[in-house]
Amino acid sequence: MNSIMWSRCLVSGKSLSRYVCLFLFLAFFVEIPAEERTFVIKGRVKNLDGAVVTLQRMNGWKTAAVGFAVDTVKNGKFLIKGNFPSEELTLCYLDVNAENTPSVVGLAVWLKNGITVKVRGKGPLFPFWQVSSSLPEQREEQRYRDIVKQPYKEYLESIAQRDAYCKWINSKDITTFEKDSLQVLYAVVNSHLDSLYDVMCRKKITYMLDAPVSEVWLREVENISKFYADVYRVQLERLLAKMDSAQRKTVYGRRIMANLFPPETVEVGDYMADTDLYDLEGNVHRIADYLGRYILLDIWQQYCVGCVESMSYMQKKKSEMPISWS
Repeated sequence: MNSIMWSRCLVSGKSLSRYVCLFLFLAFFVEIPAEERTFVIKGRVKNLDGAVVTLQRMNGWKTAAVGFAVDTVKNGKFLIKGNFPSEELTLCYLDVNAENTPSVVGLAVWLKNGITVKVRGKGPLFPFWQVSSSLPEQREEQRYRDIVKQPYKEYLESIAQRDAYCKWINSKDITTFEKDSLQVLYAVVNSHLDSLYDVMCRKKITYMLDAPVSEVWLREVENISKFYADVYRVQLERLLAKMDSAQRKTVYGRRIMANLFPPETVEVGDYMADTDLYDLEGNVHRIADYLGRYILLDIWQQYCVGCVESMSYMQKKKSEMPISWS
């Protein structure tokens, strides 16, 4: 009896071993290879060793970029790998921290798990670098940049020059005369930037009037309508007419509609439109969190000389107000 039971146990053990081996065999061959779940960005750039390259992605539909991956350029190369929790296509941006890099939105890179992206460039004008991959969105992104290639390069060079003026203006080691002279040069560069941006906008609008509507197309229209809705209203409304109802309901579509047809001006006693506001430490604040309290909102950008100079004035006025701040 015992020998029979022992024999059955042996058979059961052998069968179990076969099942385990079969399971491991299937798991080995059925499992998706790691490289198919990982995106790779291979960069080759000249004259920029030591620069820190950061991959950023938009936080949902908001414009606050979140650091995602980082590498340092060594021997003209950088490599960034990662993966997303979903298989959706994701728009990211490469930002570069080095001397003389312009303070602009980074280099647009479309990513998806399993995709390899190649970046080629030279010098600190990183938004002008070439990006290539098998994704059609990336090829379309490149087409829009090729349309404005020459004015865009001059635009980036001018921004870098403006950033340098801003840095010098805020330096404590210059005289009043030097500061005034730099502010004049700063204003001249700003005026030139406006002219260049106008050229780029008109080139893109001309192209978009005949181009098919896509996510890249919608983002380009949204970017123009954000600050220049009144300047290009006629052309933008023609572009809007190309969008169907589904496209108008997308995130970019809703923004375009809001830019072209903004709500009425807020009056005294009305509730302010709420949104996520980020402080210097990256913490999120909302207007609704401060109901019944005084709020001083000062929205500015680092390259804005007047904005930076106003900080001490804002602190002074805040201390003079007979209000309890918290």
